[in-house]
Amino acid sequence: MSDYSAFFLMKPEDVKRYAVDVLHFFQPDEETDCVEIGDGNINYVFQVRSRKDGRSVIVKQADKLLRSSGRPLDLYRNKIEAETLMLEARLAPKFIPEVYHYDETMAALSMEDISAYKNLRKELAAGLRSSQRKSLRFSGPVPAAHHGSGDGPAGKEEAGQILH
Repeated sequence: MSDYSAFFLMKPEDVKRYAVDVLHFFQPDEETDCVEIGDGNINYVFQVRSRKDGRSVIVKQADKLLRSSGRPLDLYRNKIEAETLMLEARLAPKFIPEVYHYDETMAALSMEDISAYKNLRKELAAGLRSSQRKSLRFSGPVPAAHHGSGDGPAGKEEAGQILH
């Protein structure tokens, strides 16, 4: 069992232990499931969910290599994403997934699970109808915050269940 003091690419069983040992998100004896939900070529995205009550956390780990070609990548990119999400959350807290933890050693970003919402990229690729495009207002609060105008919609739910 690793103490997570040196980088290694985690597998689902490692991520389950990580969610207990490092994040303290679950109790040590709590039964959980862990699946890789990422669809990309760069990072590994895992969802860990409690069998008892359905609570879940997302752990996104950067790798040193691109999956397809083995080209070297900088692990620092995950830290940049974590810091960006935290900044955006200050500007539009109801529209950005909460960052729970960033682990520089493991290049792992742990955050709120927003899988109940639709994936904007997939929805756009599927061709949203014009009436559905109105629900994309969630992007408004971030630019508005820079200009000091308004709050935007009241929350993630009002953003038409499309956030990602």
